[in-house]
Amino acid sequence: MFKAGRGGEGTSDPYPVWVNETRKFYRQFPDILASKFRSIADPHSAEGHAEFVPKLWKTVGDEIIFCCKLMDVTHLAWCVTSFLRSLDAYGRILEPINALDVKGTGWVAAFPAPNVTVEVAGRTRGAASLDYIDEEFETQADNSPGDFDFLGKDIDSGFRVAQYAAADRFAVSAELGLLLCEATKLRMFQDKLVFHGREPLKGVISSRPYPIISVDTERSTKRRDVKDHERALTGQAASNPTLLRTFLTAFLEDEKMDAPVLPHAGDGIDASRVPSSYKEFANSWAETVKETTMRSSREKQASEADQIDGVLPPRLLTVLGQLRDRQRREEIRRGSLSIVPSASDTPN
Repeated sequence: MFKAGRGGEGTSDPYPVWVNETRKFYRQFPDILASKFRSIADPHSAEGHAEFVPKLWKTVGDEIIFCCKLMDVTHLAWCVTSFLRSLDAYGRILEPINALDVKGTGWVAAFPAPNVTVEVAGRTRGAASLDYIDEEFETQADNSPGDFDFLGKDIDSGFRVAQYAAADRFAVSAELGLLLCEATKLRMFQDKLVFHGREPLKGVISSRPYPIISVDTERSTKRRDVKDHERALTGQAASNPTLLRTFLTAFLEDEKMDAPVLPHAGDGIDASRVPSSYKEFANSWAETVKETTMRSSREKQASEADQIDGVLPPRLLTVLGQLRDRQRREEIRRGSLSIVPSASDTPN
């Protein structure tokens, strides 16, 4: 949600309008998103994934950031479409308050490579004790993203792309744009993608021009008509998804960026399409697991050897037993008794 003016004038409320509306936004928008997602997914629940609703990751100022593990192209289309419908619904709620509106941005990021998952300080869930990250750790992040942070170049790009979002423009990253082109081709995504050219984004691909892509989210019918007439006059139109897909594929290849890979519903991922960054990570991860397993085995063997070495020799145990008996007889003779370690009391 963003502020288009001060608000609060002419009321007895000590806070500006945007403060109270932001509080409502935090409470209401997640529920609206969950409802919109289920309304789209439930009729197709036979395809699965209806329970994988986007989850709250964190809030930043007056922004709410959601995330979820994408299962396939169908699930992606459900997530984006439900988010767009939620923006539209909440924008209409805010229309009487001219000072406020909502806008959104979307991007995708691959894990566990080239991006990484880290635990938030103070919210350790136990998996961090491992010398390497495993699937259980990533699953914990999928289930409770608020306990984790996500770092990497794809995350950075997503936040940079957000500067091109507006109330009438849902900005998307190049990778998400490519996947939405695929979803459009499969008739899973109905909204129109618009290519706005390329602009440098600070810190992204060394500030070389980056594709600016959006989904038209104009709520006003009259403004949509004006835009359509303007595009007709200037020769612009909604981008052809096939041409946009071809362009984005070439762009990612030229910039040596991994193209995102998602299966179609019910299909697996062709091994030839697996990104090189993941292949490199998988090889390195396997070596780390092997080394860690071998080190743990050596440490266990050394510990067991120490325990064996720590057992007292039988002859010494006999001498200690004799000493104990002699001391006990002497103390009984003196009329006092104290306890000294017996052979069975000595540590093993």
